[in-house]
Amino acid sequence: MVTAFCERDVIWWKNLRGDAPVTVRLRGRDVAGIATPVTNDPEAMTPTFLAFLQKNRQAGGFNAVPFDTDGQPNKEALDRSIQTKVMVRIQLA
Repeated sequence: MVTAFCERDVIWWKNLRGDAPVTVRLRGRDVAGIATPVTNDPEAMTPTFLAFLQKNRQAGGFNAVPFDTDGQPNKEALDRSIQTKVMVRIQLA
């Protein structure tokens, strides 16, 4: 499974409605998969987005999610940011 996030106001993800067949390039190889966008479901999206931010702290700045002194993303900022996102799950073949 590959997961990607994008801003809701971009339009490319709308082509993926209805479990769209896609090709993803991974480590120089094309891999087939089925892409499913997830919108309006913060419960499903937040844990994955949180894990992404914790592994890629610099992405917090791009997403307006600052980290506290304990290294945790600000909860209110995380909740605001996830409202502007679409999560695209790609099940690889």
